[in-house]
Amino acid sequence: MTIDQREILRIIRSASFNDEMASELLLELGRHAPDADLAYRVLDIAGHMQLDAKALEAVYLAISTGDLIRWPG
Repeated sequence: MTIDQREILRIIRSASFNDEMASELLLELGRHAPDADLAYRVLDIAGHMQLDAKALEAVYLAISTGDLIRWPG
């Protein structure tokens, strides 16, 4: 399967957006957790997802500006 650079960029940006939206939803739902342990776990996961979203966005920007080059092979 061949995926061109535009498709790779779309996939990365979509994953970044999805991580960000899911983490925001988790933060909202975490406020309604029945106990502190579950609330902490939800907040921890949401924090990791936010970091992933930022990292994916950085990869997207690096590829789109030519700072990161994909080698064939």
